[in-house]
Amino acid sequence: MLDSLCEELVSSPSFLLYREADDFVNLHPDFFHLEMCGARRNLLAASESEHINQMEKGSCVNSRKQTASSIHPFKQGPRVRVKLIMASDRLVKVKLTPSDRFGCEYTGDCDAHLEWLEAYSRRKPLRQLPELDLSTLTAFQREALRELARLPFGQTLSYGELAARTGHPRAARAVGSVCNKNPYPLFIPCHRVIAAGGTLGGFAYPKSMKQEMLAFEHVVI
Repeated sequence: MLDSLCEELVSSPSFLLYREADDFVNLHPDFFHLEMCGARRNLLAASESEHINQMEKGSCVNSRKQTASSIHPFKQGPRVRVKLIMASDRLVKVKLTPSDRFGCEYTGDCDAHLEWLEAYSRRKPLRQLPELDLSTLTAFQREALRELARLPFGQTLSYGELAARTGHPRAARAVGSVCNKNPYPLFIPCHRVIAAGGTLGGFAYPKSMKQEMLAFEHVVI
């Protein structure tokens, strides 16, 4: 970079004028100083630009490192992958996808959630859920999901029964909507809510996944 800028200075019209003059050393110093200042500004600008580029590259690398996800497999469990979506080391959403084995995809510090999933995979889920943020939901949604979170492993109830437990016995359809939009499936077990006739009922994901999770909990539908 420095070599190219020196070449720029030496090839400038003013420098050529100096070189061709008989009395090079007696030319006014301010005139030559202006050329040197211009070259110096170019050098500083180019150096700063390169520094910024290096910082941006480093930032991109750090960003990739921070957002790179890890997969934690479990020895047993339903054939479902649980994806933990984090923001500032807080769980904000859970997504489920079909998989050939039970596992968890995550970024950041998820030790409490992994511990809970490990216990679930051994069919001995922890009583205490990891902290789940429900602050963005309505009061009714929070009430329904908190009641649902109390439903033990391997047990089911209907939408109408869940509605009754929240004190709104006629709100079965509204409860179904809450389950469908549950931000933390599996942790809050919307898969354990079934239709009144004992059939599988609805699910926000493929029903085969709901069946898979219930089968793992020894629930026969």
